[in-house]
Order: sequence, then C-alpha cells, then structure tokens
Amino acid sequence: MGVMFQGTPNAKLNLTGSTCAISATAGCLPIGIDSLVQSNIQGEQTKINNALWPFRYWPVVRVGFGYKF
Repeated sequence: MGVMFQGTPNAKLNLTGSTCAISATAGCLPIGIDSLVQSNIQGEQTKINNALWPFRYWPVVRVGFGYKF
C-alpha cells in the first residue's frame, strides 16, 4: 500500500463564440473581447482548479498471488 504523487491537476477552460447583451441582432460581441465573460470564465477555472487540488495524490494498492506446482 502506498501513495502516488500525480502532480497538481490543472483545468483550462476555453470558450469561443459570441455573447449578446440585448438581442441576437444588436449588441453582440466576440467572447474574447467581452471582459465580463472573460472574468467569469477565469473565476470558474479557478474554482475548478481549487476543487481538484486534493487529487494530487492517489492511493496505490498492489495485491499479488503466487502458486507453485
């Protein structure tokens, strides 16, 4: 029995497309330049990475059987 260090998990979120504040015909911006959407994506990415932090270590169990004729 033991523990294996896997490394710190790191999630990267990437969102593409457009965001429309008012309607589909007016006020649409690419997501890459909308600072509110980008800050929300960064906040969610940080939240996911913080939730994944405990998974740096994985338990390892090895069981072996032997038989001799």
